[in-house]
Amino acid sequence: ILDAVEGQHRGRATHFVSWCWDYTLDEFVGSIRSWLRKENLCPDDTFLWVCFFCNNQYRINAAGSQVSAQELKSTFEHSLEQVGQMVIMLNDFFDPIYISRAWCIFETYVCIDKGLPMTMIVPPAAQADFKRKLDNGVGLAGVQQKFEAIDSKHSRSTKPEDAQLIHELIEQTYGFEAVNQQVKVALLRCLTKEFQNYLMQGP
Repeated sequence: ILDAVEGQHRGRATHFVSWCWDYTLDEFVGSIRSWLRKENLCPDDTFLWVCFFCNNQYRINAAGSQVSAQELKSTFEHSLEQVGQMVIMLNDFFDPIYISRAWCIFETYVCIDKGLPMTMIVPPAAQADFKRKLDNGVGLAGVQQKFEAIDSKHSRSTKPEDAQLIHELIEQTYGFEAVNQQVKVALLRCLTKEFQNYLMQGP
């Protein structure tokens, strides 16, 4: 798809976006817009690497095509290192799809392993829900429990065979426990930052 974009709207990627295909268009676009405003980023100077637009989805999904998880891993790692930082997109703080998805967990771990910066972003509706629940005294315990229950071994993918390949990759390289622990700590750190921002905003 990227090849069809006019030249003035293309540029060297500044941020790698890790996201789920289950997200709605509103969730995706809303997250990006909210993040740009929050970080005071200029849209004209911000270029996103998004798998849907940058990977050749036809080749990957073509009948008989055998693109292995190792090939996809290599493509991902190369792209991430070239970009140099990751944006992690959640659809919700209290019940995020992201932490149940095999590729998302794996992408987050590789970002951690390579020591690259990451930023967590969510759509405006999720931000409002987060603030509303904290205002009502819900607290962070439930959210923490969700993140602490990250289980890469039983994570899912749109295609079950993809999840199986990713599980094999994790088992053969980093190990499930290492991935679970590091991803949990990193995402909880991002969540703590959001909570601190909430406290700074005041009533």
